[in-house]
Amino acid sequence: PPPTVEDVETLLGWLQRVKGERGYLLAPEHVRVTVNKQFAEPFTRLEPGDEVAIVPNSPNPPPPPRG
Repeated sequence: PPPTVEDVETLLGWLQRVKGERGYLLAPEHVRVTVNKQFAEPFTRLEPGDEVAIVPNSPNPPPPPRG
């Protein structure tokens, strides 16, 4: 990620933009994020070398947004 990604919230926003049409799958209401194997809040700061995992809230993907 670019240096402007400093926390979980900006990471998810950046990933949503990078993924384009499928970015909605990474919306905060659809996923939980772990940092160094601990569930993290949106304000959790990210440091170089942190291990980040994105875990879906549901085994079924949400429907695409209407629009």
